[in-house]
Amino acid sequence: MYIPTDKCFVTKKFHIEVPTDKYYSNMAVYKIWFGKCFFIWKGKSMLQSVQTIATLLERAQRTGTDDTNFLHHVVGYVNRSRVTKGYVEIVKIADFDDKDWLSYLQAEQNLLNAHKNDTECLNNNFVAYVPDWMGKEVKTEFDKWLKSKSKKPKSIGSSKGVHV
Repeated sequence: MYIPTDKCFVTKKFHIEVPTDKYYSNMAVYKIWFGKCFFIWKGKSMLQSVQTIATLLERAQRTGTDDTNFLHHVVGYVNRSRVTKGYVEIVKIADFDDKDWLSYLQAEQNLLNAHKNDTECLNNNFVAYVPDWMGKEVKTEFDKWLKSKSKKPKSIGSSKGVHV
């Protein structure tokens, strides 16, 4: 679990601490810890992305969500457990000139795959979302990558014509 440092930016609306000792305005894949549970996400600008989640979370706590909302499990857990704040753990962060967005989608997908059956993971969807700002080329490459990862290995040999 992430332990926050002294140097954190605190979001408005719902209290989420974002570490500011890194390039928090760059593309990042991260976890937001809410007590013992976490939510996996990414953002073109980590700080802006986390602020958006904090705003949406605060609104959803007031108005509710349906089970298709990407924060549905987060809202339910936060309300049930009475968690009042979150902490960001950076998984992968870009340098200033890093635009290899496909690698961030792959990192997020690998993290989602690793936590698919984890009861502490609050994600609804376990396929990384490709935002429009990444472009159609990145979406196409990501879809190809996903298909290659989901192919089942071919069996070695065949049972036809085999005599023992």
